[in-house]
Amino acid sequence: NMQSGQVGPISVTPQSEEMSLTQRLAYFVAVTSAELEAANHKLSRLAKTDALTKLRNRGDIESILVEHVRYFQQRKQPLSAIMLDLDDFKRINDTYGHDIGDEALKFVAGVLEKNIRYYDRAGRWGGEEFLLILPGASLDHARLAAERIRCHIANGWFLPDQKRITFSIGVCEVQQNE
Repeated sequence: NMQSGQVGPISVTPQSEEMSLTQRLAYFVAVTSAELEAANHKLSRLAKTDALTKLRNRGDIESILVEHVRYFQQRKQPLSAIMLDLDDFKRINDTYGHDIGDEALKFVAGVLEKNIRYYDRAGRWGGEEFLLILPGASLDHARLAAERIRCHIANGWFLPDQKRITFSIGVCEVQQNE
């Protein structure tokens, strides 16, 4: 409980009380600004992240793709992409339930994250579709990456009746003026 003219147990003059108030106000503004910045950063991250898979969402991965195409075409460097689509995903949800479908999506997302380079980008393109952007990667490099991912998905997770999930993978290298 503060009384007029006192800060804590120390008595101060009115002039030093003003300084103290100014310092406290500056501290409050700094803390509030830091909290707002942290909250804005978290909101920005949430707005760009798919809630289920924790990968980039379609809007974010699409804008990254557009930026990369522009950048790599200007520098005439290779840029490849991999699109992955789980087969018969509706059947998985209908047969085993949405919880199993969600687990399948999270498993695939984890495989993608673990099998790309730190500067590659992975995102959830649609319901059961995923897009990988591989900057500086030729078509041959992208094919090798797709094969590595295919092996990890095909052999790493099974449906409750021990069937494997199946999926389709497309690989491309962006061509100049595309």
